[in-house]
Formats: sequence, structure tokens, C-alpha cells
Amino acid sequence: MNNPKINIFFKLLISLTLSSTILSCSSDKPKICTGKVIIAGKIEEAENFSRVISLNHPGLYNNCGDFSTAIIDTNGYFRFEYQTMFSRDVLLRYENGFTKLFLKPKDSVFVTLNAPEFHSKTNPDFIISGTNSSTSNDIHNYRYYKKLLNTYQLDFTHQSVDEFLNQLSHRIKKEDSLLAEFINEYNPSDEFIQWAKKTITYEYANYLVDFKWYCEENGLAIDQEELFDKRLFPVNDDDAIITTWYHYHLNHYSHKYFQEDSVVINLLKDNQLAEANRTVLQNIIKNENPGVSRDLMCYQILNDVRKESLDDFLQLYDELPQYIDNKELRILLSQRRQQLESDKTLTISTLDSYRMNSDVEFSEDFFSKLGEKFKDTIIYIDIWATWCGPCKSEIPHLINLHNAYKNKPVAFVNICISSNKEDWEQAIADWNLQGENYFFNKESTQLLKGKLNTFTGIPHYLLIDKTGKIIDEDAPRPSSDNIIKEKLNKLLDIS
Repeated sequence: MNNPKINIFFKLLISLTLSSTILSCSSDKPKICTGKVIIAGKIEEAENFSRVISLNHPGLYNNCGDFSTAIIDTNGYFRFEYQTMFSRDVLLRYENGFTKLFLKPKDSVFVTLNAPEFHSKTNPDFIISGTNSSTSNDIHNYRYYKKLLNTYQLDFTHQSVDEFLNQLSHRIKKEDSLLAEFINEYNPSDEFIQWAKKTITYEYANYLVDFKWYCEENGLAIDQEELFDKRLFPVNDDDAIITTWYHYHLNHYSHKYFQEDSVVINLLKDNQLAEANRTVLQNIIKNENPGVSRDLMCYQILNDVRKESLDDFLQLYDELPQYIDNKELRILLSQRRQQLESDKTLTISTLDSYRMNSDVEFSEDFFSKLGEKFKDTIIYIDIWATWCGPCKSEIPHLINLHNAYKNKPVAFVNICISSNKEDWEQAIADWNLQGENYFFNKESTQLLKGKLNTFTGIPHYLLIDKTGKIIDEDAPRPSSDNIIKEKLNKLLDIS
């Protein structure tokens, strides 16, 4: 599936980026390396289809993966960039179709998709070129080959844990046999073979939580220690970090430490978050074998604490060497800590028309200040986040709306909240997002939300009239097209 007609500009771009990207690898555990991945591509025949494409990929602070979206430009091109810490599969989605790619830190690839194909099929063909693209082709071929295997229908009814595990074991052996036939016929890369074997095992491991849920819903008591059988589904299989399913399994497995320990349960009830997670981390260190997998379990728990409470995270961070051996993971958490502590002050960052970045203190009368800045002007405010898919879906419509009122007294103000500042700066550059762009840190975001009576989530839109008064706290989205235009025209006295 090689494409000899790849756009020369993108070939050059990939080459230049590849040569300039620095790869950072841990010296004690070479399996973990941090580096940038670039996925550029083109959607053919995209005129009448979606202008947004999405990607599920591993994140530096989320082992189970992050969700990103990219805007497809008028020529059909798109681009993703993300940092990762190991080689792993990612899921590219467009319209009704999806495809799996296998990418390593520092990889750059170019993917060509056909819009009608991805609209009508769930597993459409694609063309990929660039570094290490052969494994992605092998995965795609294997997905077609797997159609020979009947879809697995789970049977939870009237089964003991042992019977259910035997059912999974039988299914794994059956798919292993199919993989052996595929290897003999297609002669795929060694990298694919390792990925496929681990994916088969740990995809079935994720049925354990489904069985657990079924038993709980039907009042059936089970022993989680028996269910999460480490002989069938090891949790110290460091070679398996190349498959997303293994990271899901580690996450599900580590959660049993929260669910089965009465001490932890009571600590959480008493809102003693740091102490509860400290107990879990100590139990994992006591009971699990050392290695990358154990480090990743502890790393994810610490990141989950960070999302809930910075103060509790900082308490546990001081004990970091007790829980994580891997140098690279410790460095990542150190960088995260520094970033979070720098966000404690109440600031708003702005990007002016020259893309010069500056920080200013949050002002309680922010909207009044906007009204003073844009006297006799209608202000349309977009509150969004870099990780928000629906927010990004609105961007093409927002750009069109901005262009429609370019020569009229309408100001477009974009407020980014609950996001990473570097991601915000990159998004502004990638989309060439016009208007006034503001970045609110965590504390400023909370104050902003408190000033809005109707704020329930993002994206969220406001309208301020020429007198500086907020007249609509839940304004229509840009994609509403004529609805928002009618509102703006009425305020402009345009019939």
C-alpha cells in the first residue's frame, strides 16, 4: 500500500521535522522513550464530508490514551502532532471508518484516505508512507484476515469465574492459530508479530471488567483476585506496552486495589485522597513485581490524583522514588509538577495579532474591560478547550463566520480554558485562529465559570452588545449558520 504520488511539500516537511526532533530515552528502562510523533495526511474527495478527523493516541500523562481532533483544510490536508513515551498503536477515525496505525516516538508518516470510502465502510483501505509504516500495513491486512474468525459473542450466564476464564483461554488459542496462518501467508514484520500476540491476549483481558459488571448487576459474588488471573493475563508483561489493550488492563487491574481494601474505601469516604492513594501505591509496590508495568500503574494513579487535587498530588510527589523506579517517568512527573505550580497564580495569557504572548492578571471585571476595548462593537465569545472534540468541530464554522463579518463592527473573542498552554499556542498557529485569543489558567477558569449563570460545559458562546452588556449567555453556535447570523444582523440593524 505504498503511494508514489505523495505531495512533495509534505515529504519535505516530514523529512525536516524528523531530522530536527530530539528523542529522549530512559537509560535504566530503554522501553520508555519520549519523542514527537507526526501524522500528516490528505482526505480525497472530502468536499461533501466532515472537516474534522480524530485520533486516539497515547498521552504523556494518560497511559490509556488521549483524544485529539484536527481540522481538515480546504485542500483536504490535516496534521496531528503529539508527544509519546513508547511505541504503540493509535486509532485514526474519520466519518464512519477507522484504521489502526503503529507509531514510535520520532515517527513521521503521511496517510491518504478517501472520504466516500470512510463514510461507507468501517474498515476502509488507506495509503501510508513514512518511517516504520510497514507495521501499520501489516495491521491493516490482519484486520481483513481476521474476518475469517467469527465475531466473539460473550456468554456470561450461569458461569463461574473459572469457566469464564476457560472460555477466554479457548478463544485466545483459536485466534493465535489464525495469526499463525496469517504469518505463514503474509510474512509480516517481527514488530507486527509481537504486537499482534500481545493484542490478542490483552484484548480478551478487557472482557474481565465486563464479566465483573455482569456479576455485580445480577448480585453474584466474585473474587477479583481469582478473576484477574495473572497466569492467564500477566501484569508484569513489559513487552506488552506496545498494545493499547495492555494499558487498559493495567488500569482495570490496579483499580481493584481501591475497590477491595476497606481501609482505602473508608479513607476515600473521608475525603483523605492522598492517604488513600498512598495506601494503594504501597500495596502495589508490596504485591507486584518491579518493572516498567508496575511503574506505569503507579504513574497513572499519581496522574489521576493530580487531576483531582494538586495539593494531594504534591504530597505524594515528595515520595516519588518509593513508587517509580523508571527515570523517564520521574522526569515527566517532575515537569508536570513544575507546570502545575506555575499555574497557581490568577493569570490570563493573550496572543495579539503579531502572535506575541503576554500574561496579565485576571480582572474581576473582565467582560467590562472587553466592552471598553471594543466600544460600539458587538462581541461574540467562544469558550473552548484544546482537547474538546465538539469545540474543534465548530472551528471551521467559526472561521467562516469571522470572514462573513470581517468588515463589520463585530469582534470575535476566543477564550481557551482547562487546557495546556503549549497546546493552545499550537492550536492557534495550526488553525490561524483570528480574533482575540485568551488562555485562562485553572484558577482564572473557575472565576470565569462563577460569573456565568448558564455555563454547563463547552463549547459555550456569549454575545455582548454595543453597550458592553452581555445580552445572551447561551448564544447560538457558529454551526447554527443562519440562526447566529440573524442574531448578529439584528444587533447590527441589518435587514
